[in-house]
Amino acid sequence: MVSYKILHISTKDSGGAGIAAIRLHKSMLDAGVQSQFLCLQKTSDVKNVEVFPKFFPRFYHRILERFGVLLTADQKNALQLKKVHQHCAPEMYSFPHSDYKIHKHPLIQWANVIIIHWVAGFLDYKSFFKNIPKETQVFWYTHDFSMILGGFHTLFDDKRFQQPFVRNLEKTLKKEKRQYLSAFKGLNVIANSQFSYDVIEKANITNKDHIHCVPLGLPEGELVKIDKAIAKQALGFSTKDVIVLSVSASLSTKRKGMYRLLEVIKRVSKQINNLHVLTMGADLPTDIKQELNIKPMGSVWQPEFKSIVFSAADVVVSTSYEETFGQTIIEGYACGTPALVFNNAALPELIIDGETGYVADTTAEFAEYLLALAKNRAKVMAMGQQAYNHFKEHYTSEHQVKALLKLLDPTH
Repeated sequence: MVSYKILHISTKDSGGAGIAAIRLHKSMLDAGVQSQFLCLQKTSDVKNVEVFPKFFPRFYHRILERFGVLLTADQKNALQLKKVHQHCAPEMYSFPHSDYKIHKHPLIQWANVIIIHWVAGFLDYKSFFKNIPKETQVFWYTHDFSMILGGFHTLFDDKRFQQPFVRNLEKTLKKEKRQYLSAFKGLNVIANSQFSYDVIEKANITNKDHIHCVPLGLPEGELVKIDKAIAKQALGFSTKDVIVLSVSASLSTKRKGMYRLLEVIKRVSKQINNLHVLTMGADLPTDIKQELNIKPMGSVWQPEFKSIVFSAADVVVSTSYEETFGQTIIEGYACGTPALVFNNAALPELIIDGETGYVADTTAEFAEYLLALAKNRAKVMAMGQQAYNHFKEHYTSEHQVKALLKLLDPTH
């Protein structure tokens, strides 16, 4: 049996994709797999996480920049990004060029399996794929669509920004990325949902045999299911209060659809006297906070407090226009809380409609489902238990690790 030495590469170990990556790394360690994690920004205390040395421009780089001579990738990217922002305001825009030569790091030679996660501003496509040892198995775990797009990271942005300058730049960057990716013949892509799989397959970036689907997971025990009455009391609510929870790293991001949530709450607020909206995440728009009388919990990373918030909620809602998976949904499931989502992108894949939550096609339907849950607390509890069971059966990190090891060795 092959002894796998797995290296995860991610710009950060925080944020949606970073959290997914570090969870996988930790779960592999717990399963007895040799796993290392290489990143630029570290916030966790998980073992075997190594920070790549920060690149700082030399003095002469800064001097020459004053005369319009750009020598570093960061300088060139910053100039291009400034031009992009003159035409549009994307959630994220990045480039395939970087000053970091990851292929020179000792962990690259140590690993016989490399899993690339979210690597904007870190991975230099050209040098990395040109210099990776041919015998190394390389997988790109897609947490967004930056791999198949130019500078954009989401289809949402790629569709809504059609300015000629932006489209020309996208065409150029896509061509460059494909050229660099093709330098390594053994590249495999792991989609984190069937939705992502279908999008990647349609992009025709690699052979279908090299595209796989492995849903994300949550380590059992990271979040715990707490009695809803106790959790509500801990947050200062009564058992009669109806709590709706919306979670996002950045609540102001247009893709997250907070204004759709505003519309939904306006439809039901007069019919639910004891309705409360909680948010977890940063940058909640001020107007939404005022109109909905939201109780913002801020950015919560501690599992103990997250467990209380998710358990106190009667329903976790996602009004997002595009998610490649939906980690907050399974986090809610792990705490016995059902979900309510719109019928777009990957979110419906996580829901057993009418059992672990509801899938709505319109804001009116979304409001109807929310009203039905508010008026039937027994239904909330029953659906919450089914959601919890669904998590245990399909979305633990243990399931994810097992599926990935099977990819590496079909006989596993």
